[in-house]
Amino acid sequence: MTLHNESPIMPHPIRSVLFLALFLANALPAFAQRGLKNIPPPDPEIERKSFQVAPGFEVNLYA
Repeated sequence: MTLHNESPIMPHPIRSVLFLALFLANALPAFAQRGLKNIPPPDPEIERKSFQVAPGFEVNLYA
């Protein structure tokens, strides 16, 4: 009879849960970007009009 005293660093179920959590943490942001297909091209004049600037100041946009 042989005793096996070497224990793994992490038990198998904990390792599986950790792997699954890391996989999901890296995969979910990729799916979050799927709905961004209808973004209009930026128009500097429309962007400039959307700013709220204090009186006496002006906004200049540079590309």
